Amino acid sequence: MATAEQLRALVRSHFSEDPERFYTTALQVAAYGAQRLADSDHAMQPSTH
Repeated sequence: MATAEQLRALVRSHFSEDPERFYTTALQVAAYGAQRLADSDHAMQPSTH
């Protein structure tokens, strides 16, 4: 899930009518979510020790 600051940046970039900035922000939000998902999946893996 995106942080509050990321969502604010996404909304601001949308209303600034700057498509490049909007897409960049959207990709950053998506990357943040993917990383958090990968981290949570890794944390759920059983220990091999």
